[in-house]
Amino acid sequence: MKTYSMIERLVDDWAPLLNKRLLVLINGAGGTSQMELHILYRRKHQNLTGRGFEIEDAVVDSFFTTLEMVGFSLPFCAVDID
Repeated sequence: MKTYSMIERLVDDWAPLLNKRLLVLINGAGGTSQMELHILYRRKHQNLTGRGFEIEDAVVDSFFTTLEMVGFSLPFCAVDID
């Protein structure tokens, strides 16, 4: 699976700008099952917490779809509110 290489590239590029608290999102493209999306989330969570990040909240679903295309996006953002 390429999930780890995508996360590594994102974190390495954005690490200087990120604090240690994140909001993560798994967005399905429409044809990816909920089970597959939750498996991706579990791997993303394990990878990010293993790098010392704290996951404040997460959302897993298909919000922005592309005519039942199989695939996903892995956005995340820094949380800086106390």
